[in-house]
Amino acid sequence: QTDQATIRIINNTYTTDLEQHTATYLNAQGMQVVEFGAPTGYTSHTKVILYSSKLYALRYLKDLFGLESPQIVIQPDPSSTVDMEIRLGEDWIGRVPSGY
Repeated sequence: QTDQATIRIINNTYTTDLEQHTATYLNAQGMQVVEFGAPTGYTSHTKVILYSSKLYALRYLKDLFGLESPQIVIQPDPSSTVDMEIRLGEDWIGRVPSGY
């Protein structure tokens, strides 16, 4: 929350509206989901791409999604419209808290 990171979510699963449910949950936790992107291809593991130095937000998402090092990509991009991108994978299905 303190980072005020802006987030793009991409649903790389076959589960309909997973990105919407995830955004609703993250926004309720104080995160700022501001964009949704087109799927980049089916994946089994969620990945976070960090475009700016929002390390507190990255740490929160790492713990929330249970990310390992290969699932975190640091790719500085000052022209990006968001601070980070979450590419949802099959491992996130069923982990979205109920009610979202």
